[in-house]
Amino acid sequence: MKMKVFVATKEKQGVRNNDFNFTNEGELVKLGFECDGESVDGECGCKRGVCGIDTHKATTTFTIEDRDNTEKEYIELMLESEKKAGWINKDTDKETLKEFEDSAKYLLELACGFNVGDILERRGAKIQVR
Repeated sequence: MKMKVFVATKEKQGVRNNDFNFTNEGELVKLGFECDGESVDGECGCKRGVCGIDTHKATTTFTIEDRDNTEKEYIELMLESEKKAGWINKDTDKETLKEFEDSAKYLLELACGFNVGDILERRGAKIQVR
């Protein structure tokens, strides 16, 4: 079964003077944590970047790909990333695990709103075609 997912890309890097890309091309990406009080174009970059699930590094450009995954497999990939990052361990409560699962499902829903091949950027709470 094909499903649309967000993946890192270097395409259109440099369109904005504060672009960055520390991820691997084609790496699945997710929304990361944000600093309090940071502006979209602030020094941190947390409100304009997304994080790679393997490198745990960020990029300001990403795209849509069709992948052969089930929703369950995708969620498992996201949970494994959180484990490797130290956010989930054997003591993590069920409520927190559900929040991580819900975040993965939310990303899948968001990805459905775009076309395969669209080059995207994040501007605070908004994800848009670049």
